[in-house]
Amino acid sequence: MTPRSRGRGSSRLRRARSAIARCGRFARCLSRRLLADARHENHPPRLPGARTRPSRAIGVSGGAGARVSGLGEYQSDFLASEAVDPGEPRDGISCHQRWIRETVGQSALRVKGPLYPSETLRGQGGFLFGRIAPSIGARFIEKYEWLGHAGRARIFYGIWRGDGTTPSLYGVEAFCPPPFGVAKSFDPEVRNRVLVLSRGACSLDAGRNAGSMLIAACLRDLRKRGTAVVLAYSDLRAGETGACYRAAGAVHVGDTNTREKYGFVQGRWMSRNNVFRRSGRQLSDIDCETRLDTASKRRFAWVIDRTVSLPEWMTPAEVAG
Repeated sequence: MTPRSRGRGSSRLRRARSAIARCGRFARCLSRRLLADARHENHPPRLPGARTRPSRAIGVSGGAGARVSGLGEYQSDFLASEAVDPGEPRDGISCHQRWIRETVGQSALRVKGPLYPSETLRGQGGFLFGRIAPSIGARFIEKYEWLGHAGRARIFYGIWRGDGTTPSLYGVEAFCPPPFGVAKSFDPEVRNRVLVLSRGACSLDAGRNAGSMLIAACLRDLRKRGTAVVLAYSDLRAGETGACYRAAGAVHVGDTNTREKYGFVQGRWMSRNNVFRRSGRQLSDIDCETRLDTASKRRFAWVIDRTVSLPEWMTPAEVAG
């Protein structure tokens, strides 16, 4: 056999192995898809926001006490209730996030794999701080954050102790790009430098002021990476006043005026976007009970780069505070 023929043979062998590998990946993907379809037929899809705590709004399916899937149990109560004052915390509870910290979120989360710190935070026992993998951050958020899921978050920061293979994670902050309407209000050269602090939680063992300390560390790192503006929102109906944001230097820049429509589909409440992602159909094309949520949220901002131009709803005077 000549060297040239041997080269052709090895090339055919590589192509054959590559084809076998592709077939194997396709078979695994197909089996997972079929299994998911079978589960979907036997059980309605369940979002990760559900918790074991019983809902305070008790009612029959589809009535006033039905939960709103995709928003967490507590937001489900807000939408399901017929008499909710959007300006007051629900049932006198100071904050739903605090309830989680004092029950299921007392201790830190043990995670696998080493985490790579970019900074050591002084105080609170000397936490290690840095960016973490989205899978690890989402797992923490699903357990400790009151919404119960990571949403659109792409960037995750955390504080932890221990530098071995199983460090203990005490807090996570998650960031995502702003909604289209908010991003459009910024100049084109600034839009890609705007982020939203969409999720955040700390365990009770992290100690007092751990949340604001973690947010401040995130802002320092984002400044180095070129971020210009960071936004955050608080929901008064969940007892969120934005005190943690203010402690980290945020300024209140007004309230939102969005109107979100929900439909009772497949035995649970879903937003329009959630319905479209799951079924590929618009909520208006489905014959179901609908409800409109018009409650506003407080909007906070950190202007990291003071040289950028800001939209009208976020004037320099307001931000300078």
